[in-house]
Amino acid sequence: MEIHISLQRIFLLAAIQSWFPGSESQDLLASLPESIPALRGSCVEIPCTFPRVPAGFLLIWYRDELFTHPQIFNNKYPSNINGAFRGRTFLVGKESNSCSLRIDDVRDSEMYYPCINGNINCNLIRGFNKVRVQVSDTPEKPVLTLPPSLTEGTPARITCSVRHTCTHNPPVLLWNKVGFNRTERNEKLEGGVWRFVHEMDYIPTYQDHGSPIVCESIYRSGQVSQETAILDITYPPKQVTVTKLDGEKEIKE
Repeated sequence: MEIHISLQRIFLLAAIQSWFPGSESQDLLASLPESIPALRGSCVEIPCTFPRVPAGFLLIWYRDELFTHPQIFNNKYPSNINGAFRGRTFLVGKESNSCSLRIDDVRDSEMYYPCINGNINCNLIRGFNKVRVQVSDTPEKPVLTLPPSLTEGTPARITCSVRHTCTHNPPVLLWNKVGFNRTERNEKLEGGVWRFVHEMDYIPTYQDHGSPIVCESIYRSGQVSQETAILDITYPPKQVTVTKLDGEKEIKE
């Protein structure tokens, strides 16, 4: 599928070059994922770059509909933005050629496409220059990773991670164990997907053997998801009583 799309883009670019000779034709197609997941009510950041853009360029993002193409973002004329998207879309990314877009309060699965300067017919290239935001009602469960073995008193690193598509407001990760050192980081994956990682330096104790450890992810939308594991801790015998029989006497040690 990706090879097919790439060939289509090559043929399209060749056609565009015949209509728009020179370097301008190289700047019409953005680099962006074909699709990106999002959670209803949360935010999503669509990564997007053009090869190069002129200073002070006009950037417009459209929603791809059958007969109309309402603007969902306009960096120069915000009054042209469709009312349903006003105050919900923001340009992100520090690169000068960035067209990356954040949508807050994601609501429905939709197709979107960017266009710069409006000096060409955007409908000509939108079929090869658009992204689908795939909205889900159910948050992804976090992934809980424990060492293969736990021994009382030996420090162990337990990791909880969850994927997301909005660095502006990633999920919050909470544990049911307190009093241990924690670190966190955001790892960039592909296609606008990130992994938020929370690590806990846990000190096993025999009292925790057989008890659950829970990692809970809380999203901006208020939705919650969690993962649970049962702690299997190796520890020496505790409070052992040895009874020896000496004739009719019972001696406890």
